[in-house]
Amino acid sequence: MKFSIASLFISLCLASVLIILLRLFLSHKLTYKQFRIDFLSIFSLIITLRLLLPFEFANTQTVASQYILPAIYSVGKIDLINTSLKLTLGKILLAIWICGSIISLIHFLKSKYLLRNFTHSLVKLPENYLDQSVREMIPQKIKLYYSKLPNSPYTFGVVRPGIVFSNLKLSVDDQRFIVGHELEHIRRHDNLKKYVIEILVCIYWWYPLIYLFRREVNSIIEINIDYQMIKNKNSKIYFDYTECLIKIAKQLKNFTYHSKLQKEIYKNSNLSNFVLFQENTLTRRINFLLEEYPVKQTSWVLKILLVLLPLIITSVIIEPYYDKTNLTEGTFKLSDNKRDNFILKMNNNYYLIIKGKNLGKIKNYSPGKDTNLKHLPIKEKK
Repeated sequence: MKFSIASLFISLCLASVLIILLRLFLSHKLTYKQFRIDFLSIFSLIITLRLLLPFEFANTQTVASQYILPAIYSVGKIDLINTSLKLTLGKILLAIWICGSIISLIHFLKSKYLLRNFTHSLVKLPENYLDQSVREMIPQKIKLYYSKLPNSPYTFGVVRPGIVFSNLKLSVDDQRFIVGHELEHIRRHDNLKKYVIEILVCIYWWYPLIYLFRREVNSIIEINIDYQMIKNKNSKIYFDYTECLIKIAKQLKNFTYHSKLQKEIYKNSNLSNFVLFQENTLTRRINFLLEEYPVKQTSWVLKILLVLLPLIITSVIIEPYYDKTNLTEGTFKLSDNKRDNFILKMNNNYYLIIKGKNLGKIKNYSPGKDTNLKHLPIKEKK
């Protein structure tokens, strides 16, 4: 693997295309009728890996860019401050990128710390809150907490996960669905997945589409859990689960935050909520459920394309045709302009004429045999 500015550039270009496609898949019924949740999950994983590993690989073929990348490289090497440090525009932008990533990471860690302290400040879940049959579903290692505020039940933590319930009116079936939903989040390590996406956000904080990608991944995670809850279940369970989602959403419709801290906690994109209102996620989930799309499988043709996608997106990288370095300083590119560029023969000596200027005698020149100059016409001065 090899990292370069070109590999980062092409990785972001490809990721941008894939993120926009993912958005289209999740936004239009006609598209997600074809692209099932198994396809969408793997598709988002491919985007994540490409952003985490913006490298050239063994199968990567190089394509030369003669105009765009050389121009970008040249701009990046402009000296903004004429000192011995050679502070170029590229170095300053890199410093801003690193500082922004550090600040974003500190903010992320702070939010995790606040969430942990807030959650552990809650009281333990009363014994009579859950029906005994529902409580038996929960492994002993998972801690249970209770909030007096009617917020959506959610799962927190990775190493020592816990579930927070709240002051909602829940039937025994509702409890069973909520507990089953949150346990699936824990089994599938969804909080860890969200943390990985958050690390990407910290790294690419300046890249607008990374925030869209985070929202889409949250939607896919929740839709996938819904799929696990209804998979191989009878129609009654199927519709009761959908009704439970709508019922909890109605109870939380007019929920107001009592403090800025509570708002920051409950709007945290890293929480695995039973009901997530962010970016129409709940609407998408219900649409998938009612249309029975999640229980269907992706066609084998699309699966083959999905398998080939990682090879395709790592197969080509665009490099600048030239770069202004010490090695190329004073050099130039020959064009086919026969009027201004030619070889002048004078007294059995050959001279290189570029843009009407005599650049000097060509040593050891053999007409027609020098591959670099054979396209230039020879003019003889008598």
